[in-house]
Order: sequence, then structure tokens, then C-alpha cells
Amino acid sequence: MKTQVTFDYEDFNTSTRRDTDTRKHGIAEVREDSAGGFYIYGDMGCGKTRNNVSEALTAYLGGRRLLAHRIYD
Repeated sequence: MKTQVTFDYEDFNTSTRRDTDTRKHGIAEVREDSAGGFYIYGDMGCGKTRNNVSEALTAYLGGRRLLAHRIYD
């Protein structure tokens, strides 16, 4: 399986004020490994294998908050 996922996430806010919008958008590939798990590959690197796409995307974001995602076959 090799499909794309688009996602919105909240990036790290380095200031103490919340007057700037920290939401960002990304596109990456969803790949299935030989054991049946999923991992995400994109501009931010490669995520760890997880049981489902949502968990894999959260691992890929590395602590950033996932707001929404959509999978395209």
C-alpha cells in the first residue's frame, strides 16, 4: 500500500504569546511495512511503525498536535 495523507497540525509555539497562528499543513506518504503496520514518509523524515494510520501520523509529527487528516488512495 502506498497512498498519500494530507494533514493539519499545530507547530511548536516558541513565543509565550498566542497572537500568531501556529497551524500548518502537510502532505506525506503512507506506507505499509512487511509486518502489516503503517509508517509515514515525507518532508519531516520517516515516522515509526504503528498499528493504524492515525497513530503513525502522530508519531511522524514528533510531538506536534495533529488537528485533522485525510487519506487519499
